Amino acid sequence: FLASESSDEIASFRRIALTFSTQGIGFITVPLIAYILLELRYNVDFIWRFLLGIGALPGFVVLFLRLRQGKRIRDKRDKADQDEVDNLSDRGEEGSGESINS
Repeated sequence: FLASESSDEIASFRRIALTFSTQGIGFITVPLIAYILLELRYNVDFIWRFLLGIGALPGFVVLFLRLRQGKRIRDKRDKADQDEVDNLSDRGEEGSGESINS
């Protein structure tokens, strides 16, 4: 049990590090791309729209990864719940045996 908690912490720290490192990459690459496009004499309206689209990509990637992670967490929780039910039924403890209406 402790190993799974520590691995979740490590994965969380990796996601945080990835988030901040991609911010740094963005701060470097966007001005370079803008400079190159300006030097190639592209339309300014195209350039800002293109850069805005590139800036939205990391957000979509993070959203995708977060949604995928949420599904994995639900799957683990459902499996743990099913394992608990299986363990109780193996021991013959399906419920407390008391009825609400009795």
